[in-house]
Amino acid sequence: MRVPPFLLLLALVNGACGEAPAPSSADLPDVPNAPDAGDGGERPIVWGFVGTGQSLSTGGHAGNAPYTPVLADAGPNHFMLGNLTGTGGIAANAAPEASWALTTLAEPMRGIPRGTAWPTNMMNQSLHTPLAARLSVLVPGVRTAHIAVGQNGQPMAGIKKGGGAPSYAGSLAEAARMKRLFDAKGYDYRIAAVILTHGESDLGSATYGDQVLELQANYDADLRAITGQAASIPMIVTQPSAGYPQPTVGLTSGIGDRLLTAWLTHRSQLIFAGSKLGLSYWPNDFHLDAAGTRDLGSLYAEAARPLLDGSPAFEPLYPVSVTRDATDGAVVTVVLNRPATFDASLWGTTHATTFGGAWANARGFEAVNTGGAPIAITAVALAGSTVTLTCATKPAAIGHAMYGDGPNTIRRTQVRDGTGNWLVQFIRRF
Repeated sequence: MRVPPFLLLLALVNGACGEAPAPSSADLPDVPNAPDAGDGGERPIVWGFVGTGQSLSTGGHAGNAPYTPVLADAGPNHFMLGNLTGTGGIAANAAPEASWALTTLAEPMRGIPRGTAWPTNMMNQSLHTPLAARLSVLVPGVRTAHIAVGQNGQPMAGIKKGGGAPSYAGSLAEAARMKRLFDAKGYDYRIAAVILTHGESDLGSATYGDQVLELQANYDADLRAITGQAASIPMIVTQPSAGYPQPTVGLTSGIGDRLLTAWLTHRSQLIFAGSKLGLSYWPNDFHLDAAGTRDLGSLYAEAARPLLDGSPAFEPLYPVSVTRDATDGAVVTVVLNRPATFDASLWGTTHATTFGGAWANARGFEAVNTGGAPIAITAVALAGSTVTLTCATKPAAIGHAMYGDGPNTIRRTQVRDGTGNWLVQFIRRF
């Protein structure tokens, strides 16, 4: 089998030609009498997660002033690499890989210096500690290891394979080091998923869905070449910030709908964790606050759980079909994938005065004509998993939580299921 050139480079840098693993500060005992890696014997599994994206993946916010994490420790059995920062490594502010050591996952994941590019990329509360903490509840006894390589403000062109940011190369380097260190302790290091928290900087891209699928395929091939695992590595995605873009009024982002479509057509590659409509944000900012990042991590854990314990695949609340009535085109039926309920707890003043009040009582749904002008929604009825919308005239498209009310406002909805999953953002054109 041909060994990819980047793996040869990583092997040399990591000292695969005989260098002893760096000491570990993590509370991870060696496995007695563990079979050698690759000989087919059973070893305890450590499940890896690779997080990439932009500022919402790093805990960043406007100004990036330090703040106190709301969840700083996931308890035992959850790990990351320490000693990443320094000089002489594969990127600016990176230490040589030979010095990277396993340590217990904790916040903040990085220390000083603070920057935006890996490895000085993590700001205060990350999504990884709450992800691990929630998985410990859902899958008792689980062991996880976390890599976080997102960078503030980076579009897909930055974080993709061969991109302008060090994110992709950094993730492979960390995975190779983790593989070596876990092997030395007698554990089977497998990567469960790549988590993509991204999309804001690709506003308007018509090819974003295809780019996400390409990123997943590249990660799947390159990470499996490192771990040697047979199982494919899916990508878990969420729709972008519910506060972005921040227009004067009305600008939408098609990225969220493209992610939904990509998942619906490529479920073997993507796991769709839903939207960020129900999360909390910093005041006057489209970034998640510490609690919002914590809850995002928990949401990712719910989506990841089936990969670890074989439980039924996670699905967010989403529209199965959106149709206009054949007799009265002003009536639109939205069929959801499971029963839902109305909940106005986050609604506030959403759409109260903007768009001429056309959607003030539409519970998050939006209707437009062929020119994109708003059409009033005069009634919204919900029965089980079926939503019936009555519009003032026949719409050309129906959206949900797509339109912003102006700067520093967050898109919200009143539709959720019985477990607290909010209906995702979407737009369907007739």
